Amino acid sequence: KEVLEMLSRDSNFAPKILLVEDDFLVQRVTRMILSSFGCQVETASTGQEALEKSSQQYDMVLMDIGLPDADGIDVTKKIRQTYTREQLPIIALTAHVQDSRYEKCLAAGMDGVVRKPATKEELALSISCFMRR
Repeated sequence: KEVLEMLSRDSNFAPKILLVEDDFLVQRVTRMILSSFGCQVETASTGQEALEKSSQQYDMVLMDIGLPDADGIDVTKKIRQTYTREQLPIIALTAHVQDSRYEKCLAAGMDGVVRKPATKEELALSISCFMRR
């Protein structure tokens, strides 16, 4: 709750986040939550679109693991060829949070994992923990 209050009060907080998610409903709800924190959100629905957009300046990427044209882990590995963890935090979005999947995400260069559907609290915690401010 403290993190939510902090994000809500900080009027200078306007990070640019790339939300990579193919499910329209999950994309819409997550975008609404992030926007309520003051985030600027752009979306990508495929791995290819995420790779193309990743060349733009973002403060964080929220990456779905199961995309229609690619695995989010593979997309992350490609992004990591250009950007370090310090330059661009990448958080996995997945409905299947298991130890083995979590380890694969971290090994691919992701900074953390948020289960879907993500709650406001989980997203706030990920933003506050992993994003440069």
